[in-house]
Amino acid sequence: MNANLVTDAKLALVIAEGKPPLVPNMNDRAPTQWQFFVAKVGELGTPPAGTLTIHENVWLIPLANGLPFATKLIEWAQSYSVSIRILFLTEVPVWIKYPPDAEEKPSQATP
Repeated sequence: MNANLVTDAKLALVIAEGKPPLVPNMNDRAPTQWQFFVAKVGELGTPPAGTLTIHENVWLIPLANGLPFATKLIEWAQSYSVSIRILFLTEVPVWIKYPPDAEEKPSQATP
């Protein structure tokens, strides 16, 4: 592991782990903790400039301006019992898209 990871990191890949119900249970209409977490994140509005929203639960966040956003994600995940994984990166990863001609969602920003 890089000894200077904390000082050299420029980005954080944040993944909220959850198991959203794949098939709604007709007998149980109460929202799950996961649904509460996703709804709470949705209340934040647009993530900070340069943040790449990969999925409703995966973000590539620039630490220069996205630390408050990352902190909120961690805080809310803890309050809704959602596990978070964070991978610190020193540079923007080179993404490989498949299929290659797939377009990004309009809400995604390129870091």
